[in-house]
Amino acid sequence: MNLHIIKILGIFIVTICCIIAAYTDVKRQIIPNKLTFSTFIIGISLVSLYYFQEGIFNIHYYVSILLVFILSYILWYLGVWAGGDVKLFTAISTLLIPEFLDMIPHYTVFNTILPVGISSFPIPTVLLIFNSVLSIVPVIVMIISYTILKDKCYLINDLKETLNFKEVFLSLNSLIISYIIISQIDVHYTIIKMVFLIIFSYFIYRIQKNDIILIALTVIIIIQQFLASNILIYLEELVILSFTIMVKNIYATGLIKEALTEKTLKTSLEEGMILAYPLYCQDNKYYFDKSTLYTKVKNHISGKDMGKLVCNTQASGLTIEDIFKIIEIDEIDKVPIKKGLSFAPFILAGLAITFLVGNTFTIITTLLGRI
Repeated sequence: MNLHIIKILGIFIVTICCIIAAYTDVKRQIIPNKLTFSTFIIGISLVSLYYFQEGIFNIHYYVSILLVFILSYILWYLGVWAGGDVKLFTAISTLLIPEFLDMIPHYTVFNTILPVGISSFPIPTVLLIFNSVLSIVPVIVMIISYTILKDKCYLINDLKETLNFKEVFLSLNSLIISYIIISQIDVHYTIIKMVFLIIFSYFIYRIQKNDIILIALTVIIIIQQFLASNILIYLEELVILSFTIMVKNIYATGLIKEALTEKTLKTSLEEGMILAYPLYCQDNKYYFDKSTLYTKVKNHISGKDMGKLVCNTQASGLTIEDIFKIIEIDEIDKVPIKKGLSFAPFILAGLAITFLVGNTFTIITTLLGRI
């Protein structure tokens, strides 16, 4: 079989696989095993045939499939997505290889050749995972904002506080000043420069805690950027940093969980439902722990007694045994359940971003480097 035909066939199959998975995930909240297993077998066979005709045995290819499975499994365990998404990413990894991606047509936008660096990325599925998560961020922000405004008005003030302009200017000023300082230091290693950037940014951030100093530095920097004809770049980075900090605060304050949680009667619980918060028992009293990840780590380090864990928030959901445990607890009437959100459509969106834009991580790093 012609090598170009194999490449085109591989790209076609992986695209069709993602389209079908997105449809079934939205329609029936499931990604069929038949789809993922058949794609996996076809992918392994097709790519092995490609390497056979090339006269090479690429052990990196088979190891990369294992690495993708491990990474996606860890994210499944952390509750980022469901088990079907793990199988889908693993199946995709059998076909999404650098050699096939050089068939993706290139085009130019604002003197930039797109897609950027996809055929040189060692494990393209890792890039797909990043792009898929990237595609879901604005959607999550919109869903949370809509849900809060419509059904959970008591969270409006918390949502407003996530866009903290003082924090935005503190961070932006720190990065710009640190970059100016580092540019005067003769250091040739990027890693060392990044370490210095983090250290300088931290101390400059702390110095600006005084409002007068913050305002004075902000005015000076804006004037400097204007005189250097960099004001448009400054505004661009201001928007990017504002959105980034808003998303960070939404996650850090637990608004995502709170907005995507619905109270369900314990008698209406079903197997597979996922708890929004872990259930603990302390001093014969039951409670759902709404602590953020930072607070949990802090409590663990300090050795704070959280009580006995009754039911956890595992991605596999509640078991029949868990449901019986909860039903037997008299003081619990309603249970916080995490709302489901189909992730396969975002995998399809991530694939489109990968094909059209390429290595978004490099692009974002380049934009941040222009501060």
